[in-house]
Amino acid sequence: MSLPVDAKAQPETVVQYVRDYIIKPNFEVVEEFEILSTIRYDPHLGQALPSASNPGVDIGLDFLRNDTQVCPELPENILFNDFAPEGPEAAHDPLQELLHILDAPGRQLAPAGLPASAQRDLRATFKERFFLLKEHQQRLNLAMSYFDWDFEIPMSLLLDKLIEAVPLPDGAGALGLQQRMQQLLLGTMSYKMRVLISRSGNMRIEAHPLVRLPAPNDGQKYFINTLLSGFVNGPTWQVWVDSQPVVISPFTTFKTTRRQHYNDARTRVMQAAGMDKMEKTEVLVYNDAFQLMEGSITSVAVKKYIAANEYRYVTPFLASGCLCGVMRHFLLQKGLVQEDTIDVRHLKEGDEVLLFNAVMGCVKGVIRHSPLQS
Repeated sequence: MSLPVDAKAQPETVVQYVRDYIIKPNFEVVEEFEILSTIRYDPHLGQALPSASNPGVDIGLDFLRNDTQVCPELPENILFNDFAPEGPEAAHDPLQELLHILDAPGRQLAPAGLPASAQRDLRATFKERFFLLKEHQQRLNLAMSYFDWDFEIPMSLLLDKLIEAVPLPDGAGALGLQQRMQQLLLGTMSYKMRVLISRSGNMRIEAHPLVRLPAPNDGQKYFINTLLSGFVNGPTWQVWVDSQPVVISPFTTFKTTRRQHYNDARTRVMQAAGMDKMEKTEVLVYNDAFQLMEGSITSVAVKKYIAANEYRYVTPFLASGCLCGVMRHFLLQKGLVQEDTIDVRHLKEGDEVLLFNAVMGCVKGVIRHSPLQS
């Protein structure tokens, strides 16, 4: 939105304009909203990744553990930390590890849902099925703290509510938590679990089925091909760059139901391209400084060549105003992407990007239209 011509020479008018059109709609809470998190429930994850309760998985995938821990020396708001690899870790090449795992002989996956021991705690089994659950819980509590909502969601409560929301097999009636877990134990269906929390403290969870995939034979390769496929293979999304900037605010940093700025970006692209739907299509948004932020439904990393046959994926700093996404944090922590400032005007048609969120994982993308291309 541009400043009215007659306002440019009137300081008091400029102040009023900024208050009415920038601060009020973007920084003041003028309507009810819910804090949101979308979590992948996948029965195969418990067999795919090493964890304290599943130590039998080959150590080759240890750097992709599904139970990332917050270092006790770091503040609780670790999701806001910038990542700058130094020392021996800077030379570590996780992408090569992924390729090595894919080239290695397959390892038979245990039957889905079976615990490693008859004495194993079923709640621990199900905790592993919710991808990056600890980081989702951290981000929910960070958002509630920022908006001054005077409560927190304990991990035990979040886990129990998620288990209660996973659909039971056809014909199963209402059950207690233990019986429900027994019923779900051998299930293979994956879901997008949509967690919504209101200012009053009410939590509601929706379960949306994901596309059913073939039963995996190898747990490690299943994880890579399902959640990290953008690094190695998989489908390619069509990517457009928006024609207007987004004003950064708490509603770009935190995931909430107040997301009209993303909906508007998608509408603009649909109208400009003459599309009536946007399957496997993403829109990249940027701030007033022309810094790339993210996609309308994903985080983003740009493929950046540093030599003729050497490249890395770079994702915007949180200072750009982008969402503090849990998949973004996971990829940074594992060294699969790095942070950098990305000028959206330097993006051009044909550039390759990586799109990711904590439900679909990572997919490849190719920029098809960039109206700001310099």
